Amino acid sequence: MRRPQGRDEVMAAVLAAATELLAESGPQDITVRRIAERAGVNHALAHRHFGTKEEIVRQALRVQADTVAEDLAGHVARDTDVAELMSVFANYPTYWRSLAHVALHDPTLAEQGAAPTTQLFVDLLRKAGDEQARVSAAVTASLMLGWLAFGDFVVTATGADRARTDRAVASAVSALLGKR
Repeated sequence: MRRPQGRDEVMAAVLAAATELLAESGPQDITVRRIAERAGVNHALAHRHFGTKEEIVRQALRVQADTVAEDLAGHVARDTDVAELMSVFANYPTYWRSLAHVALHDPTLAEQGAAPTTQLFVDLLRKAGDEQARVSAAVTASLMLGWLAFGDFVVTATGADRARTDRAVASAVSALLGKR
């Protein structure tokens, strides 16, 4: 395996490694040394480009959030139905696991309120400045994030049919959004 070279390659490799490690175990169990080892770079380079583990975690989450938001932007603009939006969200299990780990272990590392994925929930409601829209977005995000992070576990634990449960969750989210 070729080692990353140059600033951009090193930074991308460090963020990719951090993303994998966050999804596996969360921020409490990783170090800059472990991230650098996974990335195939010297840990001093990771420190040079990011400073701290916390900054690596913040940037890794931000890159993932930007990717999800970019993928979803076209769907939201076309007023795609909720089931399709949820299937797009489901394409990013590493992001949701990473976000769940960070939110549970050190929520200060998550970019609260400014993440593009958070804004997408508010945009779905088409009333971003309205207090009820923010509350609805929070409830909807909680349901969707819970399902994205823990859906496999819940289906296995309950023995529920995955496809049927996916449709039921999409229906509940649609109702929260006031859509059919």
